[in-house]
Amino acid sequence: MRVWVIAAICLVAACGQGGEQAKAPEAPPAVIAPAPLTQEETNSRRIADLLALNGAIQAYHAAHGSYPVSPGHGFSTEIPGLAPQFIQQIPPEPSGNTDPNGPQYRYASNGTDYKLIVHGVSGEATCGAFVERDGVRIDPMRTRDGQCWAYGFWTEGYREL
Repeated sequence: MRVWVIAAICLVAACGQGGEQAKAPEAPPAVIAPAPLTQEETNSRRIADLLALNGAIQAYHAAHGSYPVSPGHGFSTEIPGLAPQFIQQIPPEPSGNTDPNGPQYRYASNGTDYKLIVHGVSGEATCGAFVERDGVRIDPMRTRDGQCWAYGFWTEGYREL
């Protein structure tokens, strides 16, 4: 048994109703870029991201008996094995920074201890005492002239990393 399918293609220019020419399709709506975040929104997003990442790290630890080991020596922007099982994706730092010396989420772990921070922030507007909530702490190892420039989570063994 054969089934034949006949497809008819109608070109826009020749398929009007009652002999009229069909209207051209409307242009798609313009893509509007989101407005940049205010400093307060950026700070809040960083804290929310750190809380989500730390929760995922703790879930990984509960499942595997160790923290995800960071690649190489020292800090990395990667947290192997975390996404997508424990968090959908590693969130980008919300300032939109592309400078490797600017604000970034950094992670270091040997499996036993870990440190997770947002690094490269400075000044009272981005790194004041207001960030110390829900377990987030100002990193005592990353201050300049008495000013904080990193905050996050860590185990005691990596406090001084």
